Amino acid sequence: IAVDGTYNNTNIKNIKGCLETNLNMGYYNVTKNIPIDITYCGEENKNREILQLKKYINSNKLKNVILVLDRAYFSYDFINFLDTQNLKYVIRVRNNCLMLDKNKGKHKNKINNKNVRFITYKTDRYVVKKDKNNLDTKLKETLECNIITNLSLNEYKDDEIKNIYLSRWDIE
Repeated sequence: IAVDGTYNNTNIKNIKGCLETNLNMGYYNVTKNIPIDITYCGEENKNREILQLKKYINSNKLKNVILVLDRAYFSYDFINFLDTQNLKYVIRVRNNCLMLDKNKGKHKNKINNKNVRFITYKTDRYVVKKDKNNLDTKLKETLECNIITNLSLNEYKDDEIKNIYLSRWDIE
């Protein structure tokens, strides 16, 4: 299940010239390519995607799923929460994270589960941008991603983890 929070502006309070930014949470089955659920979380939950996902997990008693999450969901406490819930996950790690000891490839002791692993991969993608003459130009850029997962290496090779993470783009 890919999960992502999105924001929209509303004027529920009907105050002239005033927009409220509201959080909506989307849940998407990447295996079947279908949306599962969307929840309206309201203005008071702005920047509380992890809290809302925890509530969703608890209220829906999620089991036997792999959560596929972007950088906004990377948190030591949240990863420990997922481990206590016996949930599998693939989460992109923020680029500025100090969690990964580059020399040893080991995580620091902020995560209780010693079986987590990190995967770093680079992938090329092409984007279309306008050049100085306002013509479309196809540019190649290299994207480097760091991923943390508790999926077993015996069951999921690094390339499979990368593909699982890339499948989350369908929720965008």
